[in-house]
Amino acid sequence: MKTLIPFLVIASFVTPTQAAAPAKKSNDPKTGRQTLRIPTANRHKPGSQYGIKKNPLRGVNRSEGVMEELGGSAKTEAAVKKALDWLTKKQKDDGHWEETSSKVAHTGLAILCYMSYGVKPTDKTPYGEALSKGLKWLKGQVPESGNMRDGGKMYDQAIGTLALGEAYGITGNQELSLPVDRATKLLVKAQNSQNGGWRYTPNSTDNDLSVSGWVIMALRSAEMAGKRLSDDTVNKTKRYLDTVSAGKHKGKYGYKSPAPKYCMTSVGMYCQQLLTVRRAVIDERQNESAAYLNLHLPDKKQKNYYYWYYGTLCLNLHGGEVWQKWNEKMKPIFLEKQQADGSWKAEGSRAKKEGTHVTTCWATLSLSVYYRYLPMLNGYRRMGLGRKPLARVNPEGVKRINLPQIGVRTLEEDPTLGPFALPAEPVKPFNRKDLDGWKQKGPTAKSHLTVGTAKLDPGNPRGFIVTKGGHELINAKGGGFDFYTEAVFGDAVFEVEVMVPKGSNSGIYLMGEYEVQILDSYGRKKLGGGDMGAIYGAAPPRVNACKKPGEWQKYEIHFRAPRFEGNKKTANARLLKVILNGQLLHENVEMKKATLGGVDGKEKAVGPLMFQGTHGPVAYRNIVIKPLK
Repeated sequence: MKTLIPFLVIASFVTPTQAAAPAKKSNDPKTGRQTLRIPTANRHKPGSQYGIKKNPLRGVNRSEGVMEELGGSAKTEAAVKKALDWLTKKQKDDGHWEETSSKVAHTGLAILCYMSYGVKPTDKTPYGEALSKGLKWLKGQVPESGNMRDGGKMYDQAIGTLALGEAYGITGNQELSLPVDRATKLLVKAQNSQNGGWRYTPNSTDNDLSVSGWVIMALRSAEMAGKRLSDDTVNKTKRYLDTVSAGKHKGKYGYKSPAPKYCMTSVGMYCQQLLTVRRAVIDERQNESAAYLNLHLPDKKQKNYYYWYYGTLCLNLHGGEVWQKWNEKMKPIFLEKQQADGSWKAEGSRAKKEGTHVTTCWATLSLSVYYRYLPMLNGYRRMGLGRKPLARVNPEGVKRINLPQIGVRTLEEDPTLGPFALPAEPVKPFNRKDLDGWKQKGPTAKSHLTVGTAKLDPGNPRGFIVTKGGHELINAKGGGFDFYTEAVFGDAVFEVEVMVPKGSNSGIYLMGEYEVQILDSYGRKKLGGGDMGAIYGAAPPRVNACKKPGEWQKYEIHFRAPRFEGNKKTANARLLKVILNGQLLHENVEMKKATLGGVDGKEKAVGPLMFQGTHGPVAYRNIVIKPLK
């Protein structure tokens, strides 16, 4: 992903109460092809009551109470206004925006930001004038062929089409109708005829979800503005999403393959939300997506504005507990990072390639999500979906995956606890393919971490022979760095299989701070606090359950997190059970303090799972985290 990265759509729409009618198929009189007609009751009428005109939340005198109820605040409103002031100052004389070579894309993003705030191009205000100039310039970039790329990539085409489509849907300005038609037709023609996705150039034999996501949004926008999409286009798009999805319910998405990435999962989830509007289905696929994103809540260390926006958009539509926790994390990050001039600094590898303009648009659109929805989401809102808990609006009886709190208190009882919810089903933090979802401690250290298959080296019993193609997490040489999950946990049952060569040393750190020892202690009769199965620094194992070097050994650890009231610890962490290879080694061991060598040495309500990687070679597999019963 080397260019402007997607999903910055927002919108202006108030939830209607009218029931949705089903879509109907008909034959196109010109082509004879079957097309999907959106019934009038479902289709956005440009400039209708479903746009700006009748939305009570879109005026300048919006209720602060409404904002608070929907997740925003006076501070988020002020931040958005500062950002629009900055964008207005940066606009070029002819109406476009440009920080890099992506004039069309950068202008489209800015236009979306103004519309997200409820600005109309007819407003006699600096914002209205900026929006009007921007739309005039963008409209002029659509030739008869519909190609807006000007030598650029499909991001330009999709973002430009989206901005024009949303503007047309909101205003009903017929001067925008023909440009939207032309730009949309090019997107349809650019679809890969075989796999249904999109890539950097039209009809590419390759595809990726990043580009495809933008295109799906643009096509959905055009459809809700009254344009028609053929069944063939829609069905190929759905099939494409299946090719990059994984999981029990195909709710986890990858960039170019089914290998799950949390960032791409937010993109895929949003695409599914747009494509299921016709059927009004909220199924286990979306629930699985939400559960996965719940394990990757915003963290300012991520510096990933791209992901924060996509996650904000799809989880806001999903609603429920996951959205509330996401918003609690996301909102203060953006407020803290906004600069004095109203912009957001380009942070992270993706953002730095595009500059401050793109980062500012991502942040602005994220803080505009609370009540502003563009026409492309009209059908979604018409069916009563979104902020309400899904169980209340489920038309087909599909049950939602519960996300119970694994800690003692809920977020409602103590918001300081942070993201420690887990799905009811076991969580597998290692995807068996790559290191996505893991971080390293000590970024300057040399990594020996890899994914493959490990076996004892017959020529060197203190080392491994590592081959590609396996599904094991291997610290091949030791002496590298400790590595830990991005997701954090409280009370939980941790299961993991480990293998060490002769004399090797490692450790499992619960919450990143409490160590259960890994050491080759095979055949040792006298056991101490550093042997296999010991709770390091607290208690030696009851028995020696250690197997021979090179054999897989299974840990099962039942862990109770420390309790806090505010910043005061009220109860110590406890290892309720430690079982190694079927033998009980410990029961109800109290941890009065953190073990040396943890993530940061600080006890807290939640923390990651960490494996020690600084001592010797070690391999891990079948890592599973379950709710503590």
